Amino acid sequence: MLKIRVHIENENTFMDENVFVDITLPAVPRKGDTLYLTEETQTELENKAKSNLKIAVSYAPLWFYGHSRKHLSEIKEWDDDTLKPEHLKDLSFDDAICVSAVAFDANSDIVHVELNM
Repeated sequence: MLKIRVHIENENTFMDENVFVDITLPAVPRKGDTLYLTEETQTELENKAKSNLKIAVSYAPLWFYGHSRKHLSEIKEWDDDTLKPEHLKDLSFDDAICVSAVAFDANSDIVHVELNM
């Protein structure tokens, strides 16, 4: 089994080290593959993203749903006060199932995978 570090794609950081989970798989997923996470793994990723507004803002508006997505999509200029704690309830990685990037670190047994919609 291989150790895979799963990240969620966002516009600000490639393979965000603040939001990831480690899983094991029998093979390395390729770009374009579908990777379904368990509910517990997905919840762990979401909780890491919600742990800090400065981290969560990296995932807006793409990973926010409901009223928050509409509100955040209308904002043209972002600042530190754009994302509010009440928006965090609408953050979800339910649709993160498509492998958008795979990265290998030299001299490491960890393979990094980034998911998108």
